[in-house]
Amino acid sequence: MDYRQNLAEVLRAVKEAENLSLTKLAKKLEISRSQLVEFLKENGNPRMDTFLLIAKKLKIDPAKLLAPPIQTKEHQVLEPMLHVRALIRLVAPRNRRAFLDHFTQMVLLMENDR
Repeated sequence: MDYRQNLAEVLRAVKEAENLSLTKLAKKLEISRSQLVEFLKENGNPRMDTFLLIAKKLKIDPAKLLAPPIQTKEHQVLEPMLHVRALIRLVAPRNRRAFLDHFTQMVLLMENDR
């Protein structure tokens, strides 16, 4: 998988996890809709500043967009994490810390159930 495929996979995962239209995702990333479409088709050849902007807007390490490619195992973790991130945004900012504390406790309890 080359960097274009990897970028497309990340963008698709974000689009799906946050239930965004192409237009809304393009606005979020501060790129044109046509650029986004090209990236999703794995046709675009983004400049480095575009990569850095996308990484900044997604709050991820730019290296994740370039290499190593997202592996199936990583993707299985990334997608649910993006869903959780979208849900956390529904919690009032003043309550997020408590929510995350309870969420962490729930995960730890699930680990103990193994």
